[in-house]
Amino acid sequence: DEVKLEELRKIYPETLFKQEYLAEFVDEAGTVFRNLEVFPYRPQEGMRNSYYVMGVDLGKMDDYTVITVIDRDTHQIVHWDRFKGIDYPLQKLHIKAKAFNYNNARVIIDATGVGRPIYEDLRQDGVWVEDFTFSGKTKQELIGRLIVEVNEKYVKVPDIPDLASE
Repeated sequence: DEVKLEELRKIYPETLFKQEYLAEFVDEAGTVFRNLEVFPYRPQEGMRNSYYVMGVDLGKMDDYTVITVIDRDTHQIVHWDRFKGIDYPLQKLHIKAKAFNYNNARVIIDATGVGRPIYEDLRQDGVWVEDFTFSGKTKQELIGRLIVEVNEKYVKVPDIPDLASE
């Protein structure tokens, strides 16, 4: 359907759209982030008059849990945390403490699978938390948007080797 195709064209970066939806061979397709600028990472504590958003990707015992805190005004990552082997009750406490340290940051948590009860517990504990459920479609949309925002220099990427590999 032509209307749906035009809607998708608006969502995805041109290179990704051509490759995925028009089945065109694109030379630079392997280069997802063309204008990636990396800046020195300087973790910052929460500032009284600043607002933050915190993304949480929960990992199981063998996978990493990743917490990223972004300053909503500067769009810079001010805190990045990655760990594994910590049980969920301790992870919840860590997430809650981190959110409160960043002025009751808005927390967006992966509520796919085991994340659902953790989301509900955090919400009951007074954390400003929103759930996000991953699917093939939502993941593709997020990646497309990230590509655009990094290439347009809206999102600033800190020099964290583990983050780059993620």
